[in-house]
Amino acid sequence: MKDYIHFYGSDFSELFAIERSAMDRQGKVIDFLNSNLPSGRILDIGAGNGFTASRLLGPDRQVICVEPSDTMPDFSLPLTWVQATAETLPFHQGYFDAAYSTWAYFLAGVNKEPGLKQASRVVRPGGRLIIVDNAGEDEFSSFASDNIVSDSQWYLDRGFECHIIETAFDFKTLQDAEKLMTAFFGEESMAGNVRLSYQYRVAAYVKSLD
Repeated sequence: MKDYIHFYGSDFSELFAIERSAMDRQGKVIDFLNSNLPSGRILDIGAGNGFTASRLLGPDRQVICVEPSDTMPDFSLPLTWVQATAETLPFHQGYFDAAYSTWAYFLAGVNKEPGLKQASRVVRPGGRLIIVDNAGEDEFSSFASDNIVSDSQWYLDRGFECHIIETAFDFKTLQDAEKLMTAFFGEESMAGNVRLSYQYRVAAYVKSLD
């Protein structure tokens, strides 16, 4: 699919399951989204397997999942799925009450402007955009040799507010921690550094549309 940013979870489901289980196990990011998203029709951009979207559903809130991969979605979840990319959202102007994206598309080193333009188009005036990504300056991100931290100034320059969520990667077993952290950061970086928990800071960028 054109403009499809390939995600490792499409090929390594076991690793992705470990990541989803360990990342923010306390659910602080879900709690933030629940508190800051309105009722109505919500768009999840790059929904992955639907983990986040399924936890944001409510009697007065519908979540529509956009995901470019045909292997990531968990179709057993009570969600509506649309195969598309962030740059080509197949919805008319102002269709949604809000949109959010968690660790998808709006990443370090990616040209985020086309996706932001599309998200702003499909959310109604007065609606809200929320982008969740790595905040950096934490234990987890310190092992990365490449930049995996969001550019906060990029968001601030475009009218977003930044909210920092202090959380952690909490693994069930040391074996799980070693599998994921070594896959992410390499054996050399993780030698002697494998443990059950790592400090992790998340940035939630929030903007109300005019």
